[in-house]
Amino acid sequence: MEPKKLKLNFPGCSHVGQGAVEELGPEAAELGARAALVTGRSALAEAGITDRLIGILEDAGLEVELFDRVPPEPEVQVVDELRRFIGSQGCEVVVEAGGGSAMDVGKAAAALAGEQGDTEEYQLGRSVERAGLPHAAVATTSGTGSEVTKVSVLINRGKDLKKSLRAPGVMPDVSITDPEL
Repeated sequence: MEPKKLKLNFPGCSHVGQGAVEELGPEAAELGARAALVTGRSALAEAGITDRLIGILEDAGLEVELFDRVPPEPEVQVVDELRRFIGSQGCEVVVEAGGGSAMDVGKAAAALAGEQGDTEEYQLGRSVERAGLPHAAVATTSGTGSEVTKVSVLINRGKDLKKSLRAPGVMPDVSITDPEL
């Protein structure tokens, strides 16, 4: 019997440990000059994390546009809203920060930034044909693992469906896992 083989995919660069968040600025600056920072609606702001991340990014020379409208459940419509926001603001890099929901929305929007169709089409199987934007995932909850996967789990309320969007561009270029957050 032949042994089973595994293929593991990881972000291009992962920073793990106390203080790892300080690496976000230099890493993101290598990916672009104008960042869309994607968060949930209030938890990170109330904890002071949003301001901290903006400061880290700005200190590295990036311009930051905040998209803080991700609901507790990641929806395809919010991904489309974020894709429009990214385009209208001229963002070159996406930084998704939070739990699984914010990361899934940011990852999907970055991966589909170069595409024309609605996110629903790609969730239902349409192939991603264009390169998206580079992106960095910053975990603020433990256990989701979203910062190191090429999967974005999205809810499609119109189809009463919760399904993964899988594409190479969904995998973050950089992941940050810092227990301080």
